[in-house]
Amino acid sequence: MIHYRIARDRAEPAHLRVDMEIGLTNEQASTALTVYLPEWRPGRYELGHFSRNLRGLRCATPEGKAIDLESTGRSSWKIHPNGHQRLQLTYLYRADQLDAGGCYVDDQLLYVNPVHCCLYTEEHRHEPLTVEIEGSKKYKVACGLTPKDDNLTITASNYDEWVDMPLMVSPLLTHRSFLHRDMEVHLWMRTQTYPELLPRYIWDLRRIMDIQVEIMGPLPVDSYHFLLLALPYAHYHGVEHRNSTMMVLGPESEIFNSLYPELLGLSSHELFHTWNIKYIKPNDLMHYDYQHENYSPLGYVYEGFTTYYGDLTLLRGKLFSWHEYAHEVDVYLNRHLNGYARDNASLRDSSINTWVDGYGGAAAPHRSVSIYAEGMLSALCLDLNIRKKSGNRYSLDDLMRQLRQRADQGKGYDESDLIDFLEQATGHPFKGLFEQLYHRPATLIEPLNQVLDWIGCVLQPVESEDACARSIGLRLQGGTGAQQVIGVAPKSVADYSGIRVGDRVTDVKENQGEWVVRWTDRMQRSQISYMEADATSWFGSCRLLRLPTTHQEQDNNYRLWAGSTLF
Repeated sequence: MIHYRIARDRAEPAHLRVDMEIGLTNEQASTALTVYLPEWRPGRYELGHFSRNLRGLRCATPEGKAIDLESTGRSSWKIHPNGHQRLQLTYLYRADQLDAGGCYVDDQLLYVNPVHCCLYTEEHRHEPLTVEIEGSKKYKVACGLTPKDDNLTITASNYDEWVDMPLMVSPLLTHRSFLHRDMEVHLWMRTQTYPELLPRYIWDLRRIMDIQVEIMGPLPVDSYHFLLLALPYAHYHGVEHRNSTMMVLGPESEIFNSLYPELLGLSSHELFHTWNIKYIKPNDLMHYDYQHENYSPLGYVYEGFTTYYGDLTLLRGKLFSWHEYAHEVDVYLNRHLNGYARDNASLRDSSINTWVDGYGGAAAPHRSVSIYAEGMLSALCLDLNIRKKSGNRYSLDDLMRQLRQRADQGKGYDESDLIDFLEQATGHPFKGLFEQLYHRPATLIEPLNQVLDWIGCVLQPVESEDACARSIGLRLQGGTGAQQVIGVAPKSVADYSGIRVGDRVTDVKENQGEWVVRWTDRMQRSQISYMEADATSWFGSCRLLRLPTTHQEQDNNYRLWAGSTLF
């Protein structure tokens, strides 16, 4: 059995001090033992290299006798117990990552994502464990695992459960709970001031849960926890977990004002993940390997479908008006049309590429599309195709319920399972549509318009208001003086001139269709380019609109898609 003790280090207060006690059998104590730190965390499909934050790893017996250990990889260490059946490992972990997937500690907050900082052994991975949090017993503990009576000791059935349970310990925690269909739901908020609109948020969470349960059936957990950490500056991030979500938003003063739609959208997205990826999983992610990449081409399902339902839930629950929903779709359309990766990468390939590109963008511009934005738009296209081909007898909701049934049986899925269900249910072929949406680079405007008419909607093209971006494919950021290049459309005249993202433009002038651009390249050389405006209009987008006049069938189709029997 393993026991962890986690505290803020007194000598180096920006660090967590982690003590790990391991109990060994006689057989285990007689052979070498390897301890690991995860290389990635579920919910973010890139290598995290958390060991960069770990230092000072030591191993000893309870009596203080040093035990030899050696590094065997970037996140693994071999221990030689030499017959000792109890080992104590100690180390420091740098905790200053204030987002929804990190660790942070100060004098009023201990925030831990255990997957970042808790070592494990394969021999003990599936055994029960305990965790002791050092701190004032007056502090509240926000976590999906219920602490024991002393409020600072937590037990988990195994390591996989423990590392899927972020926690906050703070004197500034606001806690509210409510029942949803006999399930206890907890809301934990770490804020500087009490949010007066908290009752409204709880009411809206109930509506979100009602809509999603209507689609997916009961939540596959015994309780659910919304954890919200408010920051004093702009931030937006959320991570799904087994029976909770960690959300980090800021600035705090705007969370229940201008940022409230973002709060609802984030809450809805992360809640839907409780079914879609935490319970319903593709075959490739049924069993996590924390030491290596876990490749899956189905990011368009576990992130794209989730993004789609996150926003659609708010429309169906009347928490978003049509115009608010359309605005969110417009944001995805803008990312899709302004990225130009749609000409180079499919959604399936881009799902694999997250492990290479990370979430900060690929080194090569326009290398991969977003499994979130393009995944959402493709899900909208797929859902409307299912509805149109089946005459509204089936929808993407039915496919999600089918995946839920497979998960209830302990089964994962792959793409062929999706296609087989849809073809058998509707009597129509779907393989070609999947190849169009997910297997090939694609611009989604035409396939979307082909089915948006079914619900009385259309995509209206919108040219960029930025003349420089529109005419020569060059996007700049900055005020007066030199401006930084933040976008160059591939195959535009700006691209052919040699200007790159990150260069500095010192002057831009246009006269009767000819552009003169003075710029400084990476080698600090002054350059000048004379460019004729392109025939192509660059960096345009589209807006999702309701048709000015619709017929009764379109209105009925719209109600079936955007409505709910609950409200």
